[in-house]
Amino acid sequence: MADRANYVIVRDGTWSLHESRWGAPRLEGDLLEGPEAATRVFGAFRRGGEWLGDGLAEAAALVDHDRRRLLYYSTEIDGYAWRAAVREVLRRVWDGWDVRWAFDGQGDLAAYVGCDRAVVRDGPSPLRLWASDGTTGFVGCLVTVADAGGTRAYALDTPFSDLLARGVDLVGALPEEARVTECLALPESGIHFDVTGRSAGFWTVQPVRGADERARAHRPGWEWAMWNDRYGEQVVRSGLGLPEPDMAGAYEELRRRVRAGSPALAVIDVVRSGAHG
Repeated sequence: MADRANYVIVRDGTWSLHESRWGAPRLEGDLLEGPEAATRVFGAFRRGGEWLGDGLAEAAALVDHDRRRLLYYSTEIDGYAWRAAVREVLRRVWDGWDVRWAFDGQGDLAAYVGCDRAVVRDGPSPLRLWASDGTTGFVGCLVTVADAGGTRAYALDTPFSDLLARGVDLVGALPEEARVTECLALPESGIHFDVTGRSAGFWTVQPVRGADERARAHRPGWEWAMWNDRYGEQVVRSGLGLPEPDMAGAYEELRRRVRAGSPALAVIDVVRSGAHG
């Protein structure tokens, strides 16, 4: 399976779209080299005639030299702490730039240059609800449901965008084998339902891919809130504690992987010392 990525370069009022068949796993490493180096790498890939759809694009970056803004996302991340570490280092390596995460994935990049988000949208393809194998390792999504009987929690590994797209219908479909009383690992995403208050909220470090709009369409009477990556919002509402991200470990791993001679090395050492402190 290809690890496809799109790149958009904006300069002097015009933009170009580029595509790599295998570039997704290298996206963060390319970005850590800084604006000009990343632009050279992205610009060397073939110009794409069409946007990759949500289901094909594993990562993407938009480098706007006119407004000094970087917009990117990747599904190749190694959890919450890794993503946070990369973002903090990028913020410093891209000094003077506005570094943003594209929560809607391809949709955010397309909309930035004036395209309709519909050009990247794929049709729905509901997947089976998979229970996580415990909660000490990887947990894709923590779903919490508060109703008259109290609050219950479920740990799932079904892709987040598919879970969110089900909207309120997800509550009645949650498998009993996914039910948990604690979550010992920080998930990649979370959804909280307040059945009595007819409200729901979600957070994630994975692209939403338009699933939030599909969720709202299921039950128009419900109020939805997007908490970006603020998992604490779910903790407060559900009462279920979650561990803090291991930032020190993430910076150590990032330093191990970064390319020799990269400008990110000195930055990592600075922020890593703070994380240990």
